[in-house]
Amino acid sequence: VISGADPLWLGGNDEFLYSVDSSHAAVFSLPAMSFTLLAEPKFGQRRVMILNKAVSQTGNSVALLVGADNTEFGIAVYDQPPFEQAKVFAIPDQYHIQFEPRNDAILFPYEAPQSSSVLTELDWRHETLRSIGKYPGFDLTWAAFPVERAAAKLLVARHSSSDVWLYDGRKKRK
Repeated sequence: VISGADPLWLGGNDEFLYSVDSSHAAVFSLPAMSFTLLAEPKFGQRRVMILNKAVSQTGNSVALLVGADNTEFGIAVYDQPPFEQAKVFAIPDQYHIQFEPRNDAILFPYEAPQSSSVLTELDWRHETLRSIGKYPGFDLTWAAFPVERAAAKLLVARHSSSDVWLYDGRKKRK
């Protein structure tokens, strides 16, 4: 199974983004019964592998999280169908990516020094990056944006521990 291989619908029920293989993605159109292969992102001279995908709320933009064999990572953003040209950004680490529903920026967490996970917003249209929050000792795994509260963000994080605990049904001990 290829990581990020699941298809993602593009703003409706007639087109979806999917992984053709570990290095290529395409958009399939049900009405036309045809697909459009996305141009392979230019990320140095290395061959890239698709690690994850994201689709904007409107379906007019798609993004691929890619990794090269030299442990470099990037985000390739394709705007407006037929998604012919990618704008590629190098990023510090690989995790999942998602579009922020209100402004089409791309959110991604990465592991920063001092065991902190940083949630970052990439405004790919204006080519700016901004840190939204830093959470020492936690790995950010998901963010959500409740529609009824425009300023609210829901974050899911995972805490890592170097301790081992034994649970005997009622209590735990180291």
